[in-house]
Amino acid sequence: MITFDVSGAQNAFLVEGFVGNTKLRYDGSNVYKVTYFPNGIIQMCVFKNYVFAIRSTTIEWSAIRDITSWPTANTQTVTDSTDILRGCIVHGDAIIIFTRRRMFRFMGDTFDPANPTYVLREIQVHPGFDFSFSRTAVSYNGYLFFLLSNGIYFYNGNTIEKATQIIQTDMDNLRILFYQNETVSNTARFYVYKNRLWCSVPDTTSYTSTNQVIYLLDERGK
Repeated sequence: MITFDVSGAQNAFLVEGFVGNTKLRYDGSNVYKVTYFPNGIIQMCVFKNYVFAIRSTTIEWSAIRDITSWPTANTQTVTDSTDILRGCIVHGDAIIIFTRRRMFRFMGDTFDPANPTYVLREIQVHPGFDFSFSRTAVSYNGYLFFLLSNGIYFYNGNTIEKATQIIQTDMDNLRILFYQNETVSNTARFYVYKNRLWCSVPDTTSYTSTNQVIYLLDERGK
């Protein structure tokens, strides 16, 4: 879900389902179907007055300040079908894009294909990088936190470091997913509330398949 200013009014937009083929707009009172988004959207974000959407292998964006127009030239190939896109988030002055095995920074001020001033750069990741949980990327205190298959990591703008060495015994119980199988009942979700980072992760020690454990990074960074 994203919010974007349309004709002076804040509207919330939602793509529903794994491939995002149902698109909805909420105007504060009612929900409407919309048809102007591309199909197959995985996630969306707002950046520099554009709406960006990732699909299987590409990132695409609307016309500037106009969510109803998606020019065919407004697209950038990021990956191929062997390692499809998993998530995107605005962090600092870039959009961070995740595949399962890689990370990228998509940067620029004017996203005009006729006069491109934007650039896509790959971020160096460590061997075994495995990003399966698309809803765990979150900015917190200047860092980008996210969940990999063996623990919680953060990106400081230069390098990727592990944040959960002191609870690695717990992290060893993380229920690892194939990316196709991320569902509401077995996914993970990170969010910021009252200056604390809350991390809900699936755990193998449960007697059911829906057990979630909450980890809290408090205001002291502990």
